[in-house]
Amino acid sequence: MKRVLREIEDIRLDQVHGASELALKALQVLGSAALGSKARTAREFVEEINSYAHLLRSARPAMVAITNCVRCFEQFMKKTLAHCCDIEEARSGVLTAVERVTDAVVSARYRSIAHAAELIGDGAAVMTCSFSSTVIETFERAKEQGKIFKVSCLESSYGNHKYGELMAARLEQSGTAVEVMPDREIDDMLTGIDMVLIGSDVILLDGSVVNGYPSLSAARAAARAPFPVPVYCIGDWTKLHPSSQPPVYDPGLDLIPSAFIRGIVTENGIVAPSGLSIYLHGLSC
Repeated sequence: MKRVLREIEDIRLDQVHGASELALKALQVLGSAALGSKARTAREFVEEINSYAHLLRSARPAMVAITNCVRCFEQFMKKTLAHCCDIEEARSGVLTAVERVTDAVVSARYRSIAHAAELIGDGAAVMTCSFSSTVIETFERAKEQGKIFKVSCLESSYGNHKYGELMAARLEQSGTAVEVMPDREIDDMLTGIDMVLIGSDVILLDGSVVNGYPSLSAARAAARAPFPVPVYCIGDWTKLHPSSQPPVYDPGLDLIPSAFIRGIVTENGIVAPSGLSIYLHGLSC
């Protein structure tokens, strides 16, 4: 189906949306493919959906959220369609799998954001960088709670994009004022900052984090500040890579060693980098 292939290609080329947004978009593509399939038998239908799932996992191999969500979908689909012979039953099973995984993703994201918002105290000064829809929603949640706080964002200039300005524009739409500073002024920007809060593209089992440029520079600057500034990253089960070896990640992403990370804000609360293996064992998908 040309439309589905075009949507997968859009995900592959997308340089604006965050990992969580693209993972949800991948699930939407699978649902759309199920609804629009012209397969004549249940077997043809399942093979078609499996082929799209494979293409989605291959589209952005460095974006673990997509891989994890699609694999979780495949697990649900396999269980649901184990003895299915009717094409409409198969279609219903795929849509159910999409709905269940989407609900799991949205729920984990919502709870992670809630825990992250609790970190932001009234009157706090928070620094961030790159672009993260999860971080944006965390600030919006804290604002809804009546907290008054300051957000400083590094310009995060890479290629033709200034991702910090994109984040600032999104935040200003919800009434949150943001100070955007050039990347070269990281050290000066940390004066008076209470914490650094970033998103994540990948969380490795040893607690290291892959996130957009200049996250590594920000974490290093926070560590060498006269009064070291804690660095927290937000990430739920969709971001977890079950290894300490990072996948080949896209240009414009940084690998931040776990030594620079105070805590990872998950759907189950704040987890120390050293506690990720226990967190992983508690996951169901």
